Amino acid sequence: MCQDMYNNFEQDYIRFIQKQKRILNKNEIDYFGINITNDFQDSSEFKIYYTDTSSRDETHPLIEMLEGYNMIRYLTKVKENQKKQADLRFDIGIKNRTNSNMEKVFSWLEENVVFFQDHRSEIIELAKMKMTNKDNFDYSSLYFIGFLSSHSEIKVLKFHFYNRICENPDDLYDNCFFDDTYYLNYLKESGYGSFTAIAQLVVMVLRVCGGHLWMTGIDCDKTGIRKYKIYIKQPENLYDGLEEAFMNEKYRGLKNWIKTLRVWNEHYPYFFCEGFAICIDNESELSINFYYVIKD
Repeated sequence: MCQDMYNNFEQDYIRFIQKQKRILNKNEIDYFGINITNDFQDSSEFKIYYTDTSSRDETHPLIEMLEGYNMIRYLTKVKENQKKQADLRFDIGIKNRTNSNMEKVFSWLEENVVFFQDHRSEIIELAKMKMTNKDNFDYSSLYFIGFLSSHSEIKVLKFHFYNRICENPDDLYDNCFFDDTYYLNYLKESGYGSFTAIAQLVVMVLRVCGGHLWMTGIDCDKTGIRKYKIYIKQPENLYDGLEEAFMNEKYRGLKNWIKTLRVWNEHYPYFFCEGFAICIDNESELSINFYYVIKD
């Protein structure tokens, strides 16, 4: 890591925080996100996931549909420093994920999002990953839907699938247990090459970083871009582990960004990394998304 790289990163961070015109408050924020790529010349990407009442200042037909079926667990409004040709971004935690409710969601997406049909089989196959033994919850691993829209037209869909077995699919913490082997094997055998590739990489990352699988994600863009993501939660050896995992020269960009993030986190120790995602898009570009919470 060069000093100029860190200085530019910190300046971008400060500008982004100042642009929010509000103090970062842990009671209003789910996560502070930082995305890095394998190109150390890329600019920094920052995100704030707001969960306070301002999240409900705006709405969208997708939100209204989910509200109509009493499926909204909570909303997160996302602010980003990079322009995404969208005027609104929400992540929606969904509940009451019975088979009939989920089929209604899939039908709504087919009717209202032109490009969903191109990804439908993939999304449903991932939603069938086991999350509970309860009957009538065959798609319940799909527990988060996000979107970017412009003038109500959805430009990007984001799907997140919970990677934990839970007695009650609407209770994501009590009576739940990890089964990393099951989920990694499911992804490796899914037939989707990008998930096969990152699942193999995640096996090694878990070994050097510790932690457990958190969730699986896929982003679908109307332009045809897809991003595949596997999330790891509660890493015990974050920066050292990632530097070891990406020590190969072909990951030089990622390694420089990881070193930069380590220094930034030392300067801003009230941020604690609760998890990260290993990502690859359909052009084989590798990236890592980090999710920080604000410590007491």
